[in-house]
Amino acid sequence: MTPNRKILLTIASFVLVLLIIACSCGSLGSGTTSGSVATATPINDTATSIPSSNGAATEAIPGLAGKWLDPQTHFVHTIVWQNDSYLVASVVGPDGSDHTISGQVYRIGSESWNYHSGSEGNGPDIYFTTVSVIGDNLDTTWSSTDGSSGTRTLIRVQGTP
Repeated sequence: MTPNRKILLTIASFVLVLLIIACSCGSLGSGTTSGSVATATPINDTATSIPSSNGAATEAIPGLAGKWLDPQTHFVHTIVWQNDSYLVASVVGPDGSDHTISGQVYRIGSESWNYHSGSEGNGPDIYFTTVSVIGDNLDTTWSSTDGSSGTRTLIRVQGTP
C-alpha cells in the first residue's frame, strides 16, 4: 500500500470515529435545553420502585415523600409517592398561598421541580433538585430566574402529604 493511501485511510478512519462519537453523544443530553422549563409529568424509568415482599411498590428514595419546610423562605413543599413515581403536589407560601408548580421531572434518584414565586406568581421561577434525604433533612440545590442559586436543606414537618 502506498503512503498516500495509508494517510487517506487513516484520515477516513479518524473521521468515521468522530462521526460515531458525535452521533452517540447527541442522545446523552438532558430532556430539556439549558434554560428551558421542564413541563413533563413525572417519568417512570425502570427500577423507579422497589417491590416489597408483599408485591406492593415502596418508595424508590426512602423518606422523600412528605412535607418539607424551607427554613429560609418558610415555603412548604409537599412531595408524594404516587403510581410508582414522585410528584410535587404543592408548594405553599408562608401566608398559606399556593404557588403554581410549572414543571417537574422524576428520574431515578432525584426529583426536580420549579414553581412561580411572589404573592401572585409574579416573582422569579425557583428550581429545586433533590440531592439526598438523611432522616428529617432533605438536601437540595436551587436556582432562580433572577440569577441566584445555592444549596438548601429542607426540614421535614409533621402532617400527611
